[in-house]
Amino acid sequence: MPTRFLVLGDGWPAAEAVRTICSHPNGHLVAYIQPRTERNKYLVQLSDFGSHRSVEYLRSSGVDWIVSANNLQIIGREALDEVKYQAINLHPALLPEYAGVHCHEWAIRNSEKYFGVSVHMILPGIDTGDVVAESKFPLADNETGLSLFTKCMREGALLLGKVLIDVLEEKSLVCRKQDLAKRQIYRHKDRSIQNLTWQENADSIARVVRSYNYEPFDRPDHCLKIVLDNNQKFDIIRARVGEFTSEKPGEIVRSSKDGVHIAAGGFREIIVTKARYATSDVSGAEIGTLCRSARRCVLC
Repeated sequence: MPTRFLVLGDGWPAAEAVRTICSHPNGHLVAYIQPRTERNKYLVQLSDFGSHRSVEYLRSSGVDWIVSANNLQIIGREALDEVKYQAINLHPALLPEYAGVHCHEWAIRNSEKYFGVSVHMILPGIDTGDVVAESKFPLADNETGLSLFTKCMREGALLLGKVLIDVLEEKSLVCRKQDLAKRQIYRHKDRSIQNLTWQENADSIARVVRSYNYEPFDRPDHCLKIVLDNNQKFDIIRARVGEFTSEKPGEIVRSSKDGVHIAAGGFREIIVTKARYATSDVSGAEIGTLCRSARRCVLC
């Protein structure tokens, strides 16, 4: 009898899970429920799997395994009990060091040289189950939020497909318990950098800017903003570390064809090379024009 799967989530990894299940002779897809799936299609929606409302659906549908991929909905204890904890989740980061959300952005900010993705068994809570498989890869020096997120989705889809093949072929999953003493959990509220100033090391500021960069798509709801002493304000899209400077952090050193040069910690400049002013993107010398009458600025 084919193994019956319920896929919860969205995007590339979830679609790969559906493809893997449907193309295997031992696989049967009960349903693929996405964030936008309405309740009237399956009598449940994604948010129901955090409570008892999912139990009757799981029971009547005969679900053997829950597969969660690119899914922010926590699977509740009642749902896990119903499938006897036969449930796996693709987490787009390494565990236990990077539990929670927006972990790829934190990897950039933390100056990691390597990052990766994990498939783990689901337990009640956030990313606490045993790790079934993981894949590691190097970070580029110019990694952005978008580029690293894309890598995580690509590698995650491949890794989840391999684990599902093992499940479909009834192979035993080799699990590794997480060392929870090393656990770091990142929450949505942590995404906004609080109290970041120009006293911070210039390289650290540049990494924060890169972690928020999702060009050419609309940027997330967080970004670094500059407020000039002439009351002009703009969002930083791109920035890089410049030359050494003796100016005090926060002072505008100069403008150039590359952008505006601002003194930061470690006696180095940050060169803001692209920004959003009002509703328009400005680059290079255009940013310098905005800052022409300003002498200092603050981050917010």
